[in-house]
Amino acid sequence: MLEAMLNLFRRKPENPVQIRHRLYRERLDLTGKPLLLLSGASIATARELIPFLAEQSDMIVATVDRDEAIANNGDLADAIHVFANVRQGAEKLSRILTKDGRIIELTIKG
Repeated sequence: MLEAMLNLFRRKPENPVQIRHRLYRERLDLTGKPLLLLSGASIATARELIPFLAEQSDMIVATVDRDEAIANNGDLADAIHVFANVRQGAEKLSRILTKDGRIIELTIKG
């Protein structure tokens, strides 16, 4: 019954797309690491800095609003990696969008 009630309050995407998704709760401090150099890099290269980064096959398929899956360059991502506890000094890495095994966007909040 609780699950049914929670479903009533969940926001339904206006323009839904299915995409691979993973929320990471692991703590990681990337201070002094070249985080911005990951833009355009492969997932394998990103794993050198973020070793727990999952393969797409290990991620769930989620329905999200299309706007959440569009990178700043207009590309539609095929995976969203969301981070709860990855920091670089005072800034927080909140998500990485990937397409075809490459990073198309890093979202860093200050």
